[in-house]
Amino acid sequence: MKDQTVKKLSEIVRVTNEWSQEQERGLYCYRGQSEKGWGLVPTVFRHLAEKYDEALNPEISPDDIATATEIEIRIYEEFRERTRAYKHERVDVKNPWEMLCLAQHFGVPTRLLDWTSNPLVAAYFAVEDLDDKRDGVIWCLNAPKFLGEEQNKHLVMRGHLLDTLPHPGSDEQVHVDIHVTFLRKWWLEHLPIDVPPRKNESIFTLIQPPDIDDRMKIQSGLFTAYISVGKTKEADFVWSHSQWLEEKNPNTLRKLTIPGSCKHEFLVQLWRMGISHNALFPGLSGLGQHLVTLQKEWLKRP
Repeated sequence: MKDQTVKKLSEIVRVTNEWSQEQERGLYCYRGQSEKGWGLVPTVFRHLAEKYDEALNPEISPDDIATATEIEIRIYEEFRERTRAYKHERVDVKNPWEMLCLAQHFGVPTRLLDWTSNPLVAAYFAVEDLDDKRDGVIWCLNAPKFLGEEQNKHLVMRGHLLDTLPHPGSDEQVHVDIHVTFLRKWWLEHLPIDVPPRKNESIFTLIQPPDIDDRMKIQSGLFTAYISVGKTKEADFVWSHSQWLEEKNPNTLRKLTIPGSCKHEFLVQLWRMGISHNALFPGLSGLGQHLVTLQKEWLKRP
């Protein structure tokens, strides 16, 4: 994996523009993390990251896989049942994918991983902690390169629309893997006519979520997800996106490392460009977190 150190915000703009121009469909996705050593692990599986070192390419025990998938399904079902009391005008509550996106949006542990199509938004999340003792990182994913020809046909500016994703049927004659049990609500014929059914396929895909609220649009948000559909083995269980991509598509991921000593300068420049927690998370909670970060920044001034 290519790892490039950037010490100026302008370098991020230059480098990401160059990458996007390298291919006809220049969709790159970015994810900022305040600690370079963290992998790309969805929240529902992060307890596995505490037990297994993905750098060692560990084999997850069958018991841990069973526990993780059971907990994932129970969390989803609990969320689905408890949200019936709330109105969601922008979400189709009968669509399991939209419900999964809604859950992720409100911090529920899911198998989805947040990305953005805006590298400066990713840069903000990489530096907002202002911890100069650890380097931040922007993960950069070349979407068309790893999706392949079939998935690229349905790729839009922020990933796949939900209607182009596989939806396992509820017919008991159709085997549905435990990893996607909670997606049984939709029949395979809900797919567009030009998308072949995927009864026995495991895919890693990019999702454009519905615009649940203004925050999703402002952040240019999208998700990656690993989906097992059909008869799969335990070996197909994927808990770390970075581990899977490195193994299956080693040339699709890049890293931009931001030295901890540069975080303060980056953050101030991003504020000047209108990128702050308050801007990315409209509302009082976003303002509150912005003021927490602002206090940290004031304390670091000479």
